[in-house]
Amino acid sequence: MDKLFAPVREAVEQTLPEEMPFIAVLDDTMARKRGRKVKGASWRRDPLGPRFHANFVWSQRFLQTAAILPEAGLSSRARAIPIDLRHCPTPKRPGKWARAQDWTQYRLDQQAMRITVAGLESIRKLRAGLDAQQGGRDRQLIVAVDGGYTNAVVFRNIPERTCLIGRVRKDAKLFAAPQPTDAGRGRPRVYGDPTLTPEQTRQDESIPWRTVRACAGGKVHDFDLKIVDPVRWKSAGDKDLRLIVIRPLAYRPTKGSKLLYREPAYLLCTDPKLSVETTLQAYLWRWEIEVTFREEKTILGLGEAQVRTDCSCRAIMSPVNCRAIMSPWKEGTQGSVREI
Repeated sequence: MDKLFAPVREAVEQTLPEEMPFIAVLDDTMARKRGRKVKGASWRRDPLGPRFHANFVWSQRFLQTAAILPEAGLSSRARAIPIDLRHCPTPKRPGKWARAQDWTQYRLDQQAMRITVAGLESIRKLRAGLDAQQGGRDRQLIVAVDGGYTNAVVFRNIPERTCLIGRVRKDAKLFAAPQPTDAGRGRPRVYGDPTLTPEQTRQDESIPWRTVRACAGGKVHDFDLKIVDPVRWKSAGDKDLRLIVIRPLAYRPTKGSKLLYREPAYLLCTDPKLSVETTLQAYLWRWEIEVTFREEKTILGLGEAQVRTDCSCRAIMSPVNCRAIMSPWKEGTQGSVREI
């Protein structure tokens, strides 16, 4: 799988301008199954179910990493190019009469096979692949994730020269950076005084709004942001973070209808020195991986293979992504981002 995706990752990096960072997005998806003996299939919470009722579906879980390839730099449309895909099953629960060592191994496998651990491994592998390429060590890696990967497992262990942008809860407990004090007894402080939560920051009138232009939904919009840095979060340890509060955009479902607003977004960035425009656009481009999932399931047939063994479930990923990333080029015409 690594040899299959390595040329694609290298081609994306060579296409990007030298001053532009390598932006990647990471997310997991489910492929619904019917057979009860399919390797890696289990009952999982349905993300499309209503919030007031938990639905479960029998499915497999896959983790995908995609590289962002913009059409004309920042503030433009972009496409997510798949550069990694792995099957991430959960361990099978021991039976009623299982031995004590089986339960011990099951608890260890639960920790090792978590989706956040697999996501961290994908980020590290991507950073190592960029470093191995000529001139790749000088290019910054930016990874945009959703709230499922904004936790201590990922934020505390990101590799060097890597910036992580994740969505955080509105009631997250944040702290100010500790003030430098004279050296004394005891270890130095990691967190300062408690500060406002992201929701309280949005409602605080003393913090001004800042307008930033970015591309979303194929159009360039003006976003109102509130920026607070540096802040610290216990799930990130001693890292200085930047909090970005995004005011929701106004929209009308139909012409002449009432003006509605979507929910605000709260982001944490591990690199406070990164420009606000790049941080906002990198997170808005994260939606492209959802479009990639839809195309892989509806057009390429992801999850439709009627196989159930371990080797078959892992091997079926190669031909699916070969078709996804190796679209044919028409002779005499310039290839578009979609064809790449």
